[in-house]
Amino acid sequence: MAPPSSLDRRQVLQFVVAAALAPACGGSGAAGPGEADAGAVDAGDADAGGSSPVDAASPVDAGSPVAPLDPAAIPQSTKFPIALTSGDPGPDRIALASLWQGQGDLELRVWKVDGSVSGIAVVAQPAVVGEGGYVSAEVTGLEAASVYRWALIERESGVPKGRSPVAVFRTAPAAGATPKLRLAAVSCTSNRLDKTSLERAAAEGPYDAFLLLGDTTYNDGAKTLTEFRTKWRDSLASTGWTSMRLQTAVIATWDDHEIDNDFNPESVDPQVFSNAKQTLFEHVPMRRSAPQRIWRKIAFGKTADVFVLDTRGERKPSTRTSPNPLYISREQMDWLKAELKASTARFKLLMNSVPISDFPGLFDTASADRWEGYGAQRTEILKFIDDERIGGVLWVAGDFHLASVGRVSTSGVGSTQTEILVGPGAQVANPLVLSVRPPQFDWSSGSSNVTQLDLDPQAGTIRCVWRGTSGVLRDQTLSL
Repeated sequence: MAPPSSLDRRQVLQFVVAAALAPACGGSGAAGPGEADAGAVDAGDADAGGSSPVDAASPVDAGSPVAPLDPAAIPQSTKFPIALTSGDPGPDRIALASLWQGQGDLELRVWKVDGSVSGIAVVAQPAVVGEGGYVSAEVTGLEAASVYRWALIERESGVPKGRSPVAVFRTAPAAGATPKLRLAAVSCTSNRLDKTSLERAAAEGPYDAFLLLGDTTYNDGAKTLTEFRTKWRDSLASTGWTSMRLQTAVIATWDDHEIDNDFNPESVDPQVFSNAKQTLFEHVPMRRSAPQRIWRKIAFGKTADVFVLDTRGERKPSTRTSPNPLYISREQMDWLKAELKASTARFKLLMNSVPISDFPGLFDTASADRWEGYGAQRTEILKFIDDERIGGVLWVAGDFHLASVGRVSTSGVGSTQTEILVGPGAQVANPLVLSVRPPQFDWSSGSSNVTQLDLDPQAGTIRCVWRGTSGVLRDQTLSL
């Protein structure tokens, strides 16, 4: 990762309050003076995997960089119960999210790192606080492969009176660039268990992005917005999540426990489903080409395309035994195949909350809950990758409460494709981990961990390091 370049004081940025998220976030606050049309999002770019939302409006010009403001000189407020979070980094943009329980005026500030936090801010705009105190924003016009810091400033009569913690993110490399990347990934972080693995992994940063494979929170039993929000805060207020979310942007999908264990999208109460999805968007910033869509692509130059799949919210269990079972929607499948074929990135990482691998023995008792229970679609995507000779593919999954690395299939379709399981970040080990053995699998472990991924496009390798609470569990380099 190259050092950040110096700040261009003539840089003009566009700041957009992400009210395209508002339908999923319970609405936004009224615009203040000078904030006309501040409820729009400019989320439709190539990275997001689609065209602009129909309710998007023109970006608001943030204007020229403004006078310095040193956050260290402002007392830290107690009104930010969870860490500020950035997400879905692009070469020129970032999504931001926070929760504020204060009153009065709130300002968003973004600084390009130029040796100190108190440099010239490239964004200084009123933040729109939505229902429940949730702040969602998208900042555009940033420089590629650059490090930025950001904070929210509480103001009273125009004077700063408090601030959030200062968070950091790095924008993605430019479209044609092929730098090395360092990512981290995790799944399955129980609200009630220690998250030391996240603290240890955060200390090994910085990272270009942090991949969340699902079960970031365990919301089982929640039904109302208040209940879902409480569960999210129980998880994210931990020291482990705070340390990681403040230092890097996240790229997230969801799994079952963001709603309920093994929930069925066809039978779950529609209002519960809506509440769960709303609170996902409130706590995990995403750039979406459609207001309710989770699946998308995040590009890191020509080094990697990260395909974020939704393998929970679109499945139709009632079709499972039919000739055309739907594990993911036909729209998502067609999008995935087209984007994989068109990708010129050296690596294609498929974020797949539930594994696609053919796991042995007793795992088959729950095969209806994963790709194997929808065999025609599993064969379709694996065969497509094989037949089109799409190189550099790595499936990345979670859900099983174990870590592993191995071939997707023992023979036939998918047998040359590789999948790794990351995490569990904070969970009880799956006792079936003992059956995950060679020759299909190189290694497995039930220990809590966060996985580090070092991508080297020139060498064509991804180094995978599973970091546990007391040291490295596994260090293996894959040639893809």
